[in-house]
Amino acid sequence: VNEKIGRGDLIALSEIENDAVSCGFYDADFGIVCLEGVDSEPQLFEENQVRILGKIVGVCRSEENADGKYIVKPLNL
Repeated sequence: VNEKIGRGDLIALSEIENDAVSCGFYDADFGIVCLEGVDSEPQLFEENQVRILGKIVGVCRSEENADGKYIVKPLNL
């Protein structure tokens, strides 16, 4: 979602150079963006080389409801 991002929020970002998308828990300082996963090493990006896609607030599974729409389940972080 397009919402204000803060430290510790789960976000998605895109690298400007190659459009690669990464997700993780956000932190930024001194021109460096850090994405940290649960069981992985933190990823570091130069702030001017990424575009924040938005805050992740839910997950969509491949199951559909009776109307044929996908079901999005909110994340409780």
